[in-house]
Amino acid sequence: MSDNLVARILCVDDEVEVLYALKRLLRSSDFIVDLASDSDQALDMVMHNAYDLIISDMRMPKLDGAELLAAAAKFSPQSRRVLLTGYSDQEATARAINQGKIHAYIEKPWDNRQFVERIMSLLHSKLRDDEKAKEVESLKESYESMRARKMSLNDQVRRTNRQLEKTVAFLNVEQEELRANFTVFIKMFASLSTRHCHLPAEFLENLLFHVDICAAKLYMNENQRECVQQAAQLVQIGKLCLPADLVSRPVSELSSSELNLLQSYPRESVDMLTPLDALAETAAIIEHHGENFDGTGFPAGLTEHAIPLGSRLLRLLLDYNMAVSSGGPGGAMSHVDAVSMLRQGTSTQYDPDLLEICIAVLDDVGVPSRLQGITLDEMSAGDELRYDVLTCHGLLLATAHTHVSEQMLRRFRDIQNNIDDKLIFHIK
Repeated sequence: MSDNLVARILCVDDEVEVLYALKRLLRSSDFIVDLASDSDQALDMVMHNAYDLIISDMRMPKLDGAELLAAAAKFSPQSRRVLLTGYSDQEATARAINQGKIHAYIEKPWDNRQFVERIMSLLHSKLRDDEKAKEVESLKESYESMRARKMSLNDQVRRTNRQLEKTVAFLNVEQEELRANFTVFIKMFASLSTRHCHLPAEFLENLLFHVDICAAKLYMNENQRECVQQAAQLVQIGKLCLPADLVSRPVSELSSSELNLLQSYPRESVDMLTPLDALAETAAIIEHHGENFDGTGFPAGLTEHAIPLGSRLLRLLLDYNMAVSSGGPGGAMSHVDAVSMLRQGTSTQYDPDLLEICIAVLDDVGVPSRLQGITLDEMSAGDELRYDVLTCHGLLLATAHTHVSEQMLRRFRDIQNNIDDKLIFHIK
């Protein structure tokens, strides 16, 4: 055993001399040895104590050793059970083994050294089984916890979707206002997923900036461009169902099971968007953005132009922005290193023609930098926001083109008093 673990052993024999011989043989700081001289006493002790190992002589009054160990197994199935036998007990011993009620038998007379070695082997076997059982139980608890979080999040999404559908029906004549609210809804989920993935506040804005320019270069129509922009914002909401430490670690550090779990997030994202018919095309882009150009990606193993154009574009620009982001797995790359990384995936991960178009755009615009903003003290009621207002952790506070009110200023002050950094604003 170990310095920290003590095994409890029950010895059962109707001969007192044999019992004390066993206790002397098992005398050790690693063992607590209890003695019982008949089956009734032994079963009572088994019902009231947790034993790691039970040793019983075969020949005893009332219940023989095989019957006693079979009865003890009902109360203490995790205990290792050992039968002491003589030559004449071989038939009963074989029957007990076949019934699966004992783990080992030791013939009398025994060799003391071999006896102790056999007992130690059985106890170490039990210790390993106990550790495996604890690991299984821990995994079950983790799974149930993740399942509960997912169910809770899905309930929240369903409630939000139901509320949104009511809003759509109620504000059908107010299409512009509804469209603005829908945009805010998307941005809210985008900011939540960005924050969950520990990405910096500017990550999403840079991704959308690149998507917009590349979509224009590809002559996408207005609907196609809008769907790709929505997909860029919502692509990672499925990661809200996954542990934060899993989604923020480099893929190279993940185990096979963790990688399989991570690769489920596009499907989770699509499932969360299923109730919203208006986002069906957006969901299709998200679903297939993990596909590789050579067919080795996920979830469907699509190849080349069977992969939607929006998915191919989103995959490429998402990988680039992850690479250059300070919050991405592994830290930030330079633009040159990120482009080199993309080129390594030509014809395997990425569409080679699309890659050259996007690299030309990225070489031209790089990672955008904002104009210097102003602090809350410099803001005034009536100012119009040029960009979305985000906390340093990526939480959306207000959207671009909003005219700031006195109430909003008070709210901004309350929020700023509760965070570690100052809010920065960009106004027109």
